[in-house]
Amino acid sequence: MKNFKELAEKIGLHESGEHTFGGGVQFPSDTPREISAISDEGAHYIERKSQLNRINAFLDAFSRKEYIDPRAAMAMLRAKLNIAGLDFDFNVKSNFNDEGVNRFPVTRFGGTFGKSPNTPFDEFEVTDGISDANDGKGFTLAINVTPTANGVSKIEAKLEETIPAVVVVTQKDDEDNSDD
Repeated sequence: MKNFKELAEKIGLHESGEHTFGGGVQFPSDTPREISAISDEGAHYIERKSQLNRINAFLDAFSRKEYIDPRAAMAMLRAKLNIAGLDFDFNVKSNFNDEGVNRFPVTRFGGTFGKSPNTPFDEFEVTDGISDANDGKGFTLAINVTPTANGVSKIEAKLEETIPAVVVVTQKDDEDNSDD
């Protein structure tokens, strides 16, 4: 029977530095010592170069595999990025090219919705949650899908900085409820 100290040493519980276990997309093992993209600084702060490099390193590791169904790989990638607080709009109905480049706007924690002091009373602002803290620049997930000769697809993924537009949503008034 192992005591706590031996078990903690085996699983790396008290490693010096960051305690970010997991990475494991590529080669999972019985001991969780793979390097993870998650950090104590917060991987969702992709406007910081160090954190953007971490996420792009994860995307590079994810891209080293070949996938039978690129759409299923995209769903898995979305779930993995959600762990880091990042998201992109992708579902069954999403427009996705099985060959070529696909671009998806990235949001932090689903983006923001609400009003600023300059927003008219009948409108709402929707942002990506990133551009506010990044001088108006957001990020796009660029996915390049390349079919291979053996019938599977190679996916290359990378976060790229872009300039997103702030979407203004106008609230529609019911004509029946107006008090004229």
